[in-house]
Amino acid sequence: MLMNLKTLQWDETMLNIFELKIENLPVIKSCCYDFGNINIPELDYLTNCKVTCILGDQQSATLGQFCLEGEAKCTYGTGAFMLLNTGENIIYSKNGLLTTLSFQLGENEKV
Repeated sequence: MLMNLKTLQWDETMLNIFELKIENLPVIKSCCYDFGNINIPELDYLTNCKVTCILGDQQSATLGQFCLEGEAKCTYGTGAFMLLNTGENIIYSKNGLLTTLSFQLGENEKV
């Protein structure tokens, strides 16, 4: 929870609390971005393989099931996770629930 949801950048207050230096953290990018290539010559399919999308488990399930603003979904696996898409509105829980973003599909796209 080191990213500021409003600025989409590392939160300096949180970095200070945990005594982390921003230069030790990766640059925050959109989920769809040219992250570079994987090169494992021993595996033909991973030689010069472009990495252009990164999503976490719950975020990718939300996108894959096309969960629109105002809709919720529950994913069952090693745990059970209920997510509610609030769209562009940041809604902070009064009951200890986590508020986070789901995805951004391009540098200039909505989050």
